[in-house]
Amino acid sequence: MGSLRRCSLAVVFCAGALGLGACTSNALRVKVATDPAFESAKVNVSEYGVDNTLVGQKLLSKLPVVLELSPQADRVTFAVEGGGVEPANLSVSTLELESRPVTDGARLVTISVKLEFQEQARYNIIYDTTSGNLVAVQERVRAYLRTIEDNGSSLGRVRELPADSAIKGMSLSPDGKRLVYAKATLKLAQASTPSSERVATADAAGGDRQLIRVDAVNLEMIDLADSQGQTGSGAVSHVTRDAFRDVYPSFTPDGNFIRFTSNRMHKQGADILQLRATGQEGGIQVFYDAGRDRTAMRPSTARDGTTVFALKAEGPGSLAEGQIHIWIQGPNHPYPSEMAVGTDPQVSPDGRRIAYIDAEKNLSIINCDGSPPSVLCTDATEIEQRYRASLIEEIVAKAGDKLPDELERRFGKNMADRITETYGTNLADAEPRALMDAWLAREYNYDTRDFLPYSTPSWSPDGNHIVFTSMKGYDATGRPNQDIWMIDVGTTQMSQLTSNGSVDSDPVISPDGQHVYFLSNRGGSWGIWQMRGKPELAFHP
Repeated sequence: MGSLRRCSLAVVFCAGALGLGACTSNALRVKVATDPAFESAKVNVSEYGVDNTLVGQKLLSKLPVVLELSPQADRVTFAVEGGGVEPANLSVSTLELESRPVTDGARLVTISVKLEFQEQARYNIIYDTTSGNLVAVQERVRAYLRTIEDNGSSLGRVRELPADSAIKGMSLSPDGKRLVYAKATLKLAQASTPSSERVATADAAGGDRQLIRVDAVNLEMIDLADSQGQTGSGAVSHVTRDAFRDVYPSFTPDGNFIRFTSNRMHKQGADILQLRATGQEGGIQVFYDAGRDRTAMRPSTARDGTTVFALKAEGPGSLAEGQIHIWIQGPNHPYPSEMAVGTDPQVSPDGRRIAYIDAEKNLSIINCDGSPPSVLCTDATEIEQRYRASLIEEIVAKAGDKLPDELERRFGKNMADRITETYGTNLADAEPRALMDAWLAREYNYDTRDFLPYSTPSWSPDGNHIVFTSMKGYDATGRPNQDIWMIDVGTTQMSQLTSNGSVDSDPVISPDGQHVYFLSNRGGSWGIWQMRGKPELAFHP
């Protein structure tokens, strides 16, 4: 909302795809109001136009508006809506009121409308417990169109990713010259209509989530630096090409092998395989055979050869069905041993500790000698409650006065009346909770089972810090947002590394600690980005 002086006369301007014209559902509407309102106050609609330009990846629509106002009109206010975006996505930034009249009794006001962010699809690849297969869940997330950080620091995009792709794990080579990642190419043309590419699963709340079956995920590698350490060509090479699901790649500390999760041996479940990082000489080898109906994932190897991974059972057996456990194998564990319940394990460079996300979704570490774990962050439940409440607030605000009707349409009159009488518009606390979760599943594809307030930890080269993805922070509208954070393992002091408002996730630290690579949709498209690391992350061998 921008303002100059005070008003009550409301006028609507529309900026459509072909310029200004009649208001349509896709038009960007700018409301102008003046107060006090006098009979002589009017808008000269014949003297305005629109100029849509893309400046620094920010859409700016400048609407020069001629207002014929009485000299007593001391305030002009503007509001923006429409254009296929929510009002919160837009801001009115520049209001220029000329001191001299343009015509008798008229003054010129220029309105600059800036699109702050846009809703965007993210395809999150998960293991579907019903089928035991990889599937992609389409989630609604925000992409802020500015690419810089709130403090003004700029970052570099290493690679822009196609809109029909999704990333499932990435890793840096020990020399920092290559980055390998797992990329799924999705058949989105079938995403809006029933097809063999789509499967529907019932979520815990009773709502149906539409999932896209993922038939193939392959490993790709980016050249970051040449043999002299100079900036590389950025060329992308295919490490695997077959119709299998190769995910969670990880370089071994000597840089000779890439270990990854794959279903090449078992149609149901997946094992940990490895291949040479310089090519497929010797073919693909088995590192860990998980067996039928089990999935071994996220391998991570320390300098002493200690390897940790997560193991998930898809069917009955020694592990609880659907539960994920952290396992270890190495010099001090010649036979694979279970360490903890959790996911996203990463072993420290010296092989003595494991960072992981525990059963309560908090960031924790456990010593490889089996001593009790330490919880580094304890607010995962609080973060999830805040996120869920923010989505419900958005639903309530969008429904407005029609909220009772919307509740009745979804839940029936009796339940709607009971919810309204008991909770009013404070639906974050509404019971039965499953009803609201079903609504969120349909509106946002939200499912508490897939929601991780903390995820993807990555150790600094010296083992003193961990960078990770967290929803502890907020975007500009107050919604909890995925950003990159860092924690000092010794003091548990945390610091936020990114705060753009877009989705930032899956950080990996360069071997010298000078850079952090991560996934982001900042600027409006998905890509792999690079930022300077904090001084604390620098490694001095």
